[in-house]
Amino acid sequence: MDETWVNAGHTTPKVWVDETVTSSRRAFLDELSTGLTNPSGKGKRLIICHIGNENGFVAEGLWCFESKKSGDYHEEMNGESFEQWFPKVLPHLEDNAVIVMDNAPYQSRRLEKIPTTSSKKVEIQNWLRSKNISFEDSMIRVQLLKIVKERKLEYQKYIVDEMAAG
Repeated sequence: MDETWVNAGHTTPKVWVDETVTSSRRAFLDELSTGLTNPSGKGKRLIICHIGNENGFVAEGLWCFESKKSGDYHEEMNGESFEQWFPKVLPHLEDNAVIVMDNAPYQSRRLEKIPTTSSKKVEIQNWLRSKNISFEDSMIRVQLLKIVKERKLEYQKYIVDEMAAG
């Protein structure tokens, strides 16, 4: 599975040339083309994501939309839209299929936020309580974070992994 983009004005830099056409006037009279113009790199941008296997592209696996921004296309690939597309593809995959993705942020959203060193003490305590993990109220942040570190692998789950396993 991967994504890419293409501009509406995109052309290839090399083309076959009919060397019997000696002038643009002759081409016009013979109703022939004078060839491609240089690509402008302008025009609407389409963002394309698809998934395939050894048999080719997966049916119903295409996700294609028009970009609204002119910068890096990754700005428009986000977790919410990816998570709407991804479950629609899953029924079209073979049982026990292995899905290979890059580490794009929109594919790697966690199911829940786990406290980090930038978390406030009360946030860490609330997270530990929500998991029924015991701690002493007198503990300082460093001690609480040590408990989080020891237990976080149990709770470090990704949204797309849960969708695929479902």
